[in-house]
Amino acid sequence: MEVTMLLRTEPLESQVAALISSHPEQPLIPITQKNVAAMVETATVQRFTSPSGDHPVIVWHPTKPLLLTLYDIALWAIDGIPIHQFGSLGFGGWYNNGSHFAVQDKLPAYRIDAYDPLRQQIDYLESSASLMMYPNPSRPLIGLTDTSQIHGWIPHDRTIMTFDSVPHPMSQYLQWSPDGNWLLMLARSRYTPEYRLTEGAFLSMWNAEGHLLWHQHLNILDVSRPQWSPDSQHFVTRQMNIVQWWDRDGTIVNEYHLPSTPNMNHETLYHDSKSILAWSPTGRYLAVPSATAVYLFMADGELIGELFAGNESGIMCLAWHPTSPLITIGYWDGIIRLWSLEGICLHSIPAYSQGSKSLGTPYMLRWRTDGSYLAAALRNYSVHLYGLADQDD
Repeated sequence: MEVTMLLRTEPLESQVAALISSHPEQPLIPITQKNVAAMVETATVQRFTSPSGDHPVIVWHPTKPLLLTLYDIALWAIDGIPIHQFGSLGFGGWYNNGSHFAVQDKLPAYRIDAYDPLRQQIDYLESSASLMMYPNPSRPLIGLTDTSQIHGWIPHDRTIMTFDSVPHPMSQYLQWSPDGNWLLMLARSRYTPEYRLTEGAFLSMWNAEGHLLWHQHLNILDVSRPQWSPDSQHFVTRQMNIVQWWDRDGTIVNEYHLPSTPNMNHETLYHDSKSILAWSPTGRYLAVPSATAVYLFMADGELIGELFAGNESGIMCLAWHPTSPLITIGYWDGIIRLWSLEGICLHSIPAYSQGSKSLGTPYMLRWRTDGSYLAAALRNYSVHLYGLADQDD
């Protein structure tokens, strides 16, 4: 691969800097019945028609009041003011603890661009239809995968690392551990029209320097994308109603068969992998949804119970609150509910009222890291922001 460094040619956008600085970091807002009930919609940050038919994806900045929306790539302030709309379709994410972000254009051209948070371009890499990128959350490194090889790109010094190779099928999904030290790959052979796999799957692990640590064949179908624990020591996988806990060394340490086969929509399973297996922010709990309820486990796989029923329309997505023991669940009928771990519904956000209810179905829920705002990506290609009121208001 050839990498070309672009020199910064435009001046620092002072109006963007002023916009960001006008939204200083807010103190953590404790969850109370009062401020949860006072949640209000603060902005609709995006409405677009995606030529690819993809639903929006939400990527919050780790600390700043900024979020990226994908696949129609755009950078937004927390009040819904657009900072920059890239005019292209693709993927993106923050890397190196939020010091930079990268976007990968799929339309109209194939390339990867690296930026600082003020949208100043620092580098780019020519891409292709088969190349996928995976930004490292804690290092200045971006994982790249195509049909034959894994690479690591360091945008700031034109370095391309070639990872130790493994035999793997066509479809790959990479995930960096939260600490940025380990790269896990799920490789799947191919899909049938029913999203089922015909030849099983493979799991492989590298360190951040590109050295292969282990490689395993999984003789299973419909395996989900693995999800790392927050401490980067473990990860979990799911095969419909079977949940498996893995040590980082590739050893399965626990397995649980859910009482009934979850009848979750395949479209949701593929769209938001963090809703299939959702770790709490501290890593103490794991939430696993079925069609109409959520199973709650301790980190080691011990089942606590089945919680958060109360809606028969079907669970589409869920998200833990980052600072309080609270789970937010989005349902097929468009309602979003906030639950305590005791199974008490603290608040319901009504379905999006304009047009068909089905078009208001939430496909992804993401809290800002300080817990002050909830972003919901809806089926009508829009992202809505909801804010918690200060408890003294």
